[in-house]
Formats: sequence, structure tokens, C-alpha cells
Amino acid sequence: FSLSPMSRKRIAVALADTAVVAARIDVLDSAWQARDTAELAALDVLEQRALSPLLKREVEARAQLVAAARAQVAAGVDYAFEWQTLELEANNARLAELDAARVRRVAQAALGAALHVDDATLTELAVVTPAAPMPLEFATLQAHSLNAHPDILRALADYARAEHQLALAVAAQYPELRLSPGYFFDQGDNVWSLVGGVVVPLFATQDAAIAQASAARDTAREHFYATQAATIAALHSAWSQWQAAHDAETATRKVADDIDASAAALRKGERDGI
Repeated sequence: FSLSPMSRKRIAVALADTAVVAARIDVLDSAWQARDTAELAALDVLEQRALSPLLKREVEARAQLVAAARAQVAAGVDYAFEWQTLELEANNARLAELDAARVRRVAQAALGAALHVDDATLTELAVVTPAAPMPLEFATLQAHSLNAHPDILRALADYARAEHQLALAVAAQYPELRLSPGYFFDQGDNVWSLVGGVVVPLFATQDAAIAQASAARDTAREHFYATQAATIAALHSAWSQWQAAHDAETATRKVADDIDASAAALRKGERDGI
């Protein structure tokens, strides 16, 4: 057996631990990517299911509008190009409904593939509207990202591995003490003798190996800095997109309220005989 410097064994154990950490990060990253894919597919299915009855109502309403316009033309109240224009718009609405049905099927197939379920099971699956997320400050998101993002954790693990490999290269300068068992007969007794030996490195110094490990450690450090900057930049981009989407949703809801008010005014006018 060999007696190595205690620090060398400790470094070797720590180096093995970095491989375990990296494997865990890969597993968690794959799991979160699968979850994200399934969630986005579910949101697409939810959107298409909500859109389908609205498109159907639009097709029916435009058909009624075309019929009313044609009646006005027949009564000599309006010109023929009015209902013909409305007919083109009604055809576009029917085409949009057909295209939405195709998109809905694609979304359902993507969700089934993400969840690994068949169409029959997917039809019975309840997809509900998610609760509105709690508003978070950008600093909170950045702190969480720098502590939990798999790219950050993987880059840290790579740096730790390079650091331990450098420590091993430094520790390799020191010799090992190797004890080999020898058997011999002494005064009629069978006894074991330990023959000691010192294992000295082939070369007097480890300068080349240390320099190489140090360069690898520096490369891992720069890679971590680059990964950290890229993660923060991606978070900035996602945050800006979220803010833009939030502002667009607020403006869209205001437009929808104005349309509802106009429609209510038209219905009131219709009831009043206008």
C-alpha cells in the first residue's frame, strides 16, 4: 500500500465531487427544459382552445352580416359592392378558423409529445389558466439566476474542477511512501516484513504540469465570467420582453373595454330603433 500526502487524497475526493455536481446539474437542466417545453405547449393549447369558439362566433356573425347586406341591396337601400366586400371578409374569417384548427392540432401534438401521452389521454387532460405570477424586481431575478441557473452552476463546477486539478499538480511534487510486504523465515517463525520505499516523481519538478493546470484554471475562470455576463444579458432581454408584453396587454385590455362600450352603445341604439 502507498501512503500519499493527506492533502492529495482530499483533493482527489473533492475532484470526484465536482463530477457528481456536474452530473446533477445536467439532470436538473434536462428536467427543467422538459418542464418548460411542456408548460409552453400547454399554454399554446390553452390559447387555441380559448380562441376556437371566438373564431366560430366571428364566422357566424359575418355570415349574418353578409345576409343582412344582401337584403339591403335587394331592397335597393345599398350598393352591391357592400355585401361583396363583406363576403370577402367572411371568407377570410372562415380561412382563419381553418388555420386555427390546424394550429390547435399542432399545439396538442406538441403537448402530447412533451408529456408522452396519446391523443385520447390528452383530450381528457384538463388544462387550466395559470395564476398570475407575483411581480418580481429585476435584482431579485438576477440574484436567483446567478445562484440557480444551470449554465452558471456548470461553469462554477468547471472552475472548481480546474482548481482541484491544479492543486493535484502542485501536490504531485511531493513523493509517496510505498510499503511492500515481504515474507521471510526468522528463527522458526513465519513473520511479515514491511520493506519501505519512496516513490519520487520522474522529473525533479512539476513546473510544466503546474503551468498547464494553472492555464486551464485561468481559462475556466474567464469562461465563468463570460457565462455570467451572457446569463445577465439574456435575463435583461427576457425582462424587457416581459415588460413590453405587460404594457401591450394593458393597452389591449383598454382597447377591448372601448370596443365593449361601443358595442353596448350600438345595441342600445338598435333597441331604440336606430
